[in-house]
Amino acid sequence: MWPLEAFYLFDAASCSVETLTAEISVTQPRELADYAKAFTELSQMTVHGEAARRLITDAIDALA
Repeated sequence: MWPLEAFYLFDAASCSVETLTAEISVTQPRELADYAKAFTELSQMTVHGEAARRLITDAIDALA
């Protein structure tokens, strides 16, 4: 099961939110600020390169 919500923050004026059954266009500044904050916090959790490979390999090994 995939997460039931995804969002795409295009700029300071618009964001698209996809749910299980609908796509929502967000244009209200307060709501855009919430999505910008979520994007910033999620970005801080990302890993790249060798660290990402290690996480993927560890997950595969845990399933074996």
